[in-house]
Amino acid sequence: MVPKNLFKTAALRLLLYPHRLLPRALGRHGASPACADGSTFRELLDRAWRLAGHWRDQGLKHQDRVVIDLPNSRAFLEARLAAMLAGLVAVPIPRGANANQLGQFATLAQARGYLGARSDALPGVDSALPLCPSTGDIEHYEHIMRKTQPLQNSPRIRGDDLLTINFPSGSTGQPKGVMSTVAAWGWSLYYALSENRVPVDRDEVFLHALPLSTAGSSLMLPAVLSGSKSLFLEDWNADTAVDLVEECAVTRLFLTPTLLAEFVDAVGAHPGRVATLKAVIYGTEGIPVNRIKKAVGVLGSVLQQGYGMAEALPPVAILHQDEHTTAVQNGDVELLSSVGRPTRAVQARITDETGATLAADSSGELRLRGRTLSPGYWRNPGLTRATREAGFYRTGDEGFIDQRGYLHIAGRRGSLSSSAVKELAEWAESKTTVQQAWVSENCGKRTLCVVPARNAAIRPDSFEEELRRSFPALENLSLELFDRALMSGSYKLRYAIKPTRAHGTASPRASHPGGADD
Repeated sequence: MVPKNLFKTAALRLLLYPHRLLPRALGRHGASPACADGSTFRELLDRAWRLAGHWRDQGLKHQDRVVIDLPNSRAFLEARLAAMLAGLVAVPIPRGANANQLGQFATLAQARGYLGARSDALPGVDSALPLCPSTGDIEHYEHIMRKTQPLQNSPRIRGDDLLTINFPSGSTGQPKGVMSTVAAWGWSLYYALSENRVPVDRDEVFLHALPLSTAGSSLMLPAVLSGSKSLFLEDWNADTAVDLVEECAVTRLFLTPTLLAEFVDAVGAHPGRVATLKAVIYGTEGIPVNRIKKAVGVLGSVLQQGYGMAEALPPVAILHQDEHTTAVQNGDVELLSSVGRPTRAVQARITDETGATLAADSSGELRLRGRTLSPGYWRNPGLTRATREAGFYRTGDEGFIDQRGYLHIAGRRGSLSSSAVKELAEWAESKTTVQQAWVSENCGKRTLCVVPARNAAIRPDSFEEELRRSFPALENLSLELFDRALMSGSYKLRYAIKPTRAHGTASPRASHPGGADD
């Protein structure tokens, strides 16, 4: 996703070692604006070297872990770049993590450095630099930046060195630290460039709407290396996102399917407001086909689905923009229900429990092998062994590869939705009065959860009567209306709800803000 001339001149050995490529690429972009605040690429690189120098002065050494507890911001970006340059292992804290989770993640990672506003929660960390860009409490941070001598050169960094440890979970059970290596990130970048059909131009604008601490990080290096300007949305708001696209001529953004529904609803009858968009990437969770159709109808031929995970960096599979357009035009539901064809980054197999590869259209477990895969889980060899077999990573995702080679993901093994549940969501999302819908099967009840579209008047009794006529065989079925979808800290949908009303009566619409990650 970097400009073609840069891609041609960058040797593969540089691309696979981001710490080597960064100074050249950022130096080349020089005085061009790197961020919306007007800071240039030259300034961004200088600040990254200075932060790396501060960590050096604090005694942090090659492969020490540093916790980055920041919202989407320029500070987060320069911290990740500084960690790369210094050969440190970044431990980004998921959005919504509370102080107890923060302490748990830092302890598990045996972190020696911390950057964020909650240093008092980590008394055992050797080097803690307070920074709170949300409230403007950055005076000490900026003082450090001014007085510190930049790190002159990166240490000797190898491909199998760790680049990140991610804790995508923590609310249930023991959180797992997914390790990613320098080479895996490099190969991920390489395949993102080579597999992308819509290359990024230097004058583009990225809106970082997903948390950079989780899935949003996949667009961080492509944005910086391409010379594009970065905008940061700290907390998701669909109206703010639309305003930023219009005011700042945003060309690319990455959304979860849950956010995509809100974004499309906010654009509404005025798609001209987001006419500068060249690519709207979505992924991280399943999506009803009718939601994709609505998005294409409003946004045009800009949708691109990307499938990946912390254990297998994207792109594992891509459903390209032209494929979306063709599928909608031809009514190809099977194509729209896929996550795209597996890329050259991985070898993908659908297997049975014995590991035997299944034929096309046969459902089984997805297993992956390739250079972008994680080497395992931090200080958890048991879990690492349990998820690796014969060189393949067992994803735990159930799915199949169809006759045309497209990958379909049904969901996590052991928690798959029934065909009736999927049909319910598709039925609801086919209606113009519905922004998005999902089905909760909790407390022994099946509930169709609906978020009405803007300015749409849904009469619960009439809607429920139509629902029962359409699905007469489904028993113990009720309807709930919400102001917005229930989301985790990474803006994924929280499916399970606790029914708030008696069977057959409508609940008031209620707002449910996002919480910590699942």
